[in-house]
Amino acid sequence: MFGMTGWGREPQELKTVKFDRILLLLIAGWILMTPIISFCSANPSLPVPEDIAADGAEPVLNPIFEEGEELVYQASWMGIKAGTITITLYEKEIYLGQPVFKATIVGRTSKTFSKFFEVEDVIESTFSRETFNSIHYVKNIREGKYRKVKETVYDQDNREAWNPDMLEKKYELQPNSMDPIACIFNLRRKPLKPGMIVKMNANSEGKHCYPVEVRIEEKDRVKIPAGKYMALVGKPLPTWEGRMFEKQKSKLIVWLSDDEYLVPLKIKMKVKIGSLKALLISRKGPGWEIEGETDI
Repeated sequence: MFGMTGWGREPQELKTVKFDRILLLLIAGWILMTPIISFCSANPSLPVPEDIAADGAEPVLNPIFEEGEELVYQASWMGIKAGTITITLYEKEIYLGQPVFKATIVGRTSKTFSKFFEVEDVIESTFSRETFNSIHYVKNIREGKYRKVKETVYDQDNREAWNPDMLEKKYELQPNSMDPIACIFNLRRKPLKPGMIVKMNANSEGKHCYPVEVRIEEKDRVKIPAGKYMALVGKPLPTWEGRMFEKQKSKLIVWLSDDEYLVPLKIKMKVKIGSLKALLISRKGPGWEIEGETDI
């Protein structure tokens, strides 16, 4: 259903209006289990969980893994529309002889923000169709005039990761390491219910490993531009902190559709620089679709 598209870079800091920082926070927020990868540091004293699902249940594949999916979100900061985030899961492929899934996250600034500073970041993940463990991860950064491509290769069997541009330096991996995008889809691949805790080893660029626990809490009715939906409320447990997050004060909440597709409908974040929100405005995929205005 969904074919691959092109892309292009790493963050650049503005002295006044930090539009890129806002959008990157929202992108990282959709990577809901990962502690704001671009800005946080891991706490080495934390134990890293080796199991993927706390209840030990055998995963049942969500129908999106057979047909693909495209989700578009309106991202806002303190009520101001900052841009869009598009998450796409492509058709199943073979990569280096392995059956894999490929997915991308594309973050773009809105027309208004782009007049001051234009961002179009593309992050691509290739992960195992069987385990959802990461195989290949690429960040293509286009922010203003700044351009950078950063690639990470994962060798799960030997528990190593490296950047092809720095072959002399390799990083040790934890078991079942998953990049941020793989984490999103791993959370969605099996049925969820209130009271369940999902554990993962989130990994960014090979060198940053974060133990992640997401607790599924009560069901709630959530409002998005297309209407009201019943949702499961997911909250990452506070096992980390960093420059944008305060361990006890910062909050991250995600609402997942209460059906077999577990579509992230809304995310809300409270961090040191204010509140951020992303709402689903368009969906193409199995089960149901939303046709919304995406040219923001």
